[in-house]
Amino acid sequence: MPKSSTIEINPEVLNWARVSAGWKIEEVARKLEIDPKLILKWENTPTQLPIKILREFSKYYKRSFEVFLLPKPPKEAPLPKDFRLIANTESLSKESLLAIRKSRRLQEIASSLLSNYTKNLNPKVIGAGLNDSPEIIASKERANFDVPLNIQTKWKNGYTAFRFWRNAIGKRNIFVFQISMSSEIRGFSLGDEKPSVIVVNSSDTINARIFTLFHEYGHLILKTPGICDPTKDPMKLYISYKIEKWCNQFAASFLMPKEDVLKLQTDTQEISDRYIAAISNKLKVSREALLLRFLTLNLIGREQFDAIWKKIKSEPKKPKSNKVILIDLVKQSVSERGIPFVSLVLESKNKNFITNNQALDYLSVKTKHLEKIQNYL
Repeated sequence: MPKSSTIEINPEVLNWARVSAGWKIEEVARKLEIDPKLILKWENTPTQLPIKILREFSKYYKRSFEVFLLPKPPKEAPLPKDFRLIANTESLSKESLLAIRKSRRLQEIASSLLSNYTKNLNPKVIGAGLNDSPEIIASKERANFDVPLNIQTKWKNGYTAFRFWRNAIGKRNIFVFQISMSSEIRGFSLGDEKPSVIVVNSSDTINARIFTLFHEYGHLILKTPGICDPTKDPMKLYISYKIEKWCNQFAASFLMPKEDVLKLQTDTQEISDRYIAAISNKLKVSREALLLRFLTLNLIGREQFDAIWKKIKSEPKKPKSNKVILIDLVKQSVSERGIPFVSLVLESKNKNFITNNQALDYLSVKTKHLEKIQNYL
């Protein structure tokens, strides 16, 4: 098709594609090096657009080219409820909107594939409300997971712990995805459709991801899925936002059971930043989460808490490495989607529920990677 070819586009589709991707007209105009008024005109008046321009829109908005040929904007599920403290003052970034969109698609794929099986897709969690004690609900859930603290402390590191918890949650009809997002979001949960989904920010430290994992699990228990930032400013969350407070307390109680934490602390043991670091490393939780747990259990006073908290927060951040890292598509696919999702896709392909090309699309890999993924699992 000649580069000069044009296609008539519904202006509503063009506007929807931009807005849903988080782009402002001025930003797009700068990328395309054109007058913003021209884009505004395209989004309000039926017009013939050059194929080249549409391909640019497709690239920046992360939408397939075919989407722009639709007669009207497609219906999409609304964004999850925003529980962040900054929700009323800041809109979501392009990266976060893309992560939500990607997670929705993976959820839809899982739902479609699972429809070939006679399985109950409801999450296997204890139902609870805000009036229920998060400490008690966490204790019951912990018992269901059947993981005593001596097992948790023996795990090699946070990555081992995360894999275990993730797989355990996966057995409860909940898919867990890891997707890179901006720092405005630690994680979110999707529960309006089945199967339920938890998404954690893969850019976070592994211990922070573990806390987010169970914070979002708490949201599914309460049947209040949404977008969260559970650990950026935990002190504020503990004095406001009832739902977030409950989910934070649930995650802390689950990962750091009261009786076990009390046993770790003795009257002769001085609580210092080094001690907090050692215990948090042992439990595979962040120092901030453990410090706050000590405060809520009255193992430390507010003055001492503030001093250690300030010291932790004043530590210089490690500079990002400039080292070029080669992406392993197999590991990336499994890490992002999780073993339950990948296994479901492969099984569906083997049973001819989907084509080979569909499997490649769902896993974002090439033909040569399928056998490697099978062996990786």
